[in-house]
Amino acid sequence: AFLTLLQARANVQSNKDSVARLESQYKVAQAYYDVGLKPRLDVLQAESDLAQAEQDLLKAQNAVLVQTAQLNSLLNLPLNQQTNYVGELTYLPFSMSIEECLDTAYKQRPDLYMGVKTVQMAEKDVKIAASTFYPQVQAQATYTKQGNDADLALRDMSGSTTPETATFGVTASLQAWDWGSTYFGVQSARETVKKLQADLAKMRLDVGYEVKTYYLNIQDAAKRIAVARTALEASKEGFRMAQARYQAQVGTNTDVLTSQAQVSSAEFNLTQALTDYQSALADIYAGMGIKNTSLMPN
Repeated sequence: AFLTLLQARANVQSNKDSVARLESQYKVAQAYYDVGLKPRLDVLQAESDLAQAEQDLLKAQNAVLVQTAQLNSLLNLPLNQQTNYVGELTYLPFSMSIEECLDTAYKQRPDLYMGVKTVQMAEKDVKIAASTFYPQVQAQATYTKQGNDADLALRDMSGSTTPETATFGVTASLQAWDWGSTYFGVQSARETVKKLQADLAKMRLDVGYEVKTYYLNIQDAAKRIAVARTALEASKEGFRMAQARYQAQVGTNTDVLTSQAQVSSAEFNLTQALTDYQSALADIYAGMGIKNTSLMPN
């Protein structure tokens, strides 16, 4: 939700820049029309695109307000509170290999740890179920001392000694007629162990698939960021050239508006790639069982 808020803020800034570019082009087209150098159609096209950009800006600003309210709700804050959420969409390095990610996940994931403990408990249950196959041995020991004084000494006129007794005993029992139920109880416990081991193996596969997917998403988003930055620089240069050609009356208004739309599209693609990259970072840290809210490498 926080990353979506940052994305909405970036879209607001992109739409503001788009409105500024279209407003500048509208003023140029109007000035040329006023002196009779350009047709009325250029003014209408620029005005139409400017109005659409202003609509997009309003939608982006509303998305920021909605996302702020959602974050307030998630944090148990008043919906109307003006919370100052600080952050920006940037490229954060991630240098771990897929092998390191998988090893970390297998060691850190709490669900895998609980799965291992569950299997170990089930294996001990097998031993407990099989315990009635063997004799049940009990040992007893008793020591008794009697007296009529604080130290249990016997003090009387007869002068007799203090009576002391000690007894020891060992008993063993074996219920042979219960071996049938014991046997099936042991078999049931063993089948439970097999099921839990299969569940644990499947969980490891699912964790590996999850971490691998997030790792590939990081690689994909990183490549898209590089491509989007190159496209943004090229589209900005194309817009500058189209605007200069129009002002020199060797280009058309359509060329300017088209190049402006390409700049806006490139900015949106870059924002989306940065958002996807940080979302993938958040996913892979959670997938590895690591709490890293800053998304910075340890």
